[in-house]
Amino acid sequence: MAMNPEEHLKQWGVPFERFEHEPFFSFTEAEDFAAAHPGGHTKNLLLKASKGAGLILVVLEGHKRCNLKALQGEIGRGGLSFASPERMEEVLQLKPGSVSSLALLHETARSVTVYLDTGFKKHTHVYMHPNQNTATLKLALDDWLKILERTGNELHWIDID
Repeated sequence: MAMNPEEHLKQWGVPFERFEHEPFFSFTEAEDFAAAHPGGHTKNLLLKASKGAGLILVVLEGHKRCNLKALQGEIGRGGLSFASPERMEEVLQLKPGSVSSLALLHETARSVTVYLDTGFKKHTHVYMHPNQNTATLKLALDDWLKILERTGNELHWIDID
């Protein structure tokens, strides 16, 4: 069984704050929480392309929408669609509604390419699920970026309007 992300954070000395709440299955359900906690709230889209074996994790600010057609042109990968729940569980060991960039900590194949919304750069803190949608973690932006670099997955910044 994979180590939960909070154990990794503690082991690495990364400070975080944990908030318990009712399950959030979408950002709409998390809007009140987000309004009470200023910072960059993450929304995660796990996608697959029509060609290529790897998956794509798009992490954007919670209040934004992602146009998959525009994204295809921006990243140069065609035929984007959402990864199946089975593929999500196989690669990230997660069920729908719980996808988080922190799942990359136990994605040993490094087959997920990550695209981060440049909108996060204006925040000092980010909020994300700890791979379960009944809690949210608050991390310093710099710490989150170091964690993502540490996973070894390919990372890119992308403008999502």
